[in-house]
Amino acid sequence: GYGAAEILRHVLVRDDVEFLRISSKDYIGQSVSQVHRNLPGYDHIKLQDISPQDCAKGADIVFLAMPHIITAKVAMELFDLDVRIIDLSGDFRLEKLEDYIRDYAPEHPCPEKLGTFTYGMPELNSEAIKNAKHVASPGCFATGIAMGLLPLASAGLLKGSNIRTVAMTG
Repeated sequence: GYGAAEILRHVLVRDDVEFLRISSKDYIGQSVSQVHRNLPGYDHIKLQDISPQDCAKGADIVFLAMPHIITAKVAMELFDLDVRIIDLSGDFRLEKLEDYIRDYAPEHPCPEKLGTFTYGMPELNSEAIKNAKHVASPGCFATGIAMGLLPLASAGLLKGSNIRTVAMTG
């Protein structure tokens, strides 16, 4: 998906990062360039059908870029490993199960992990993110809304205000 493509776009061009492997259930055997046409020149990197543990072997960081619920199930297989997890889904963004049920799905595969991930918005949590073992991406709507409101909040212009946001995606 889009999130995985963006992670790859940023990671693959860096000289100080070693990319190890990518796992997929949908595009097994295809190259990064075949799946993400905006990333030409990566025909040598093939998507593999391998277990989360095998995918994480030797890695310092694992990015999870899958749909909600699937991500939590994969993360459960990684929690005991000595690897940092950065989750792009909504599975670990929220702290309370009732909020997750309201906003994402009728159940969570590991509700005991809600509230244990660091909220991954650097503008709010840069120091905590640096040391966090598990980071939850805030998502596009939250980022857009927060980035628009943070300067106003920092200037004290939102005190006593009731903010309402209407957002659409397409």
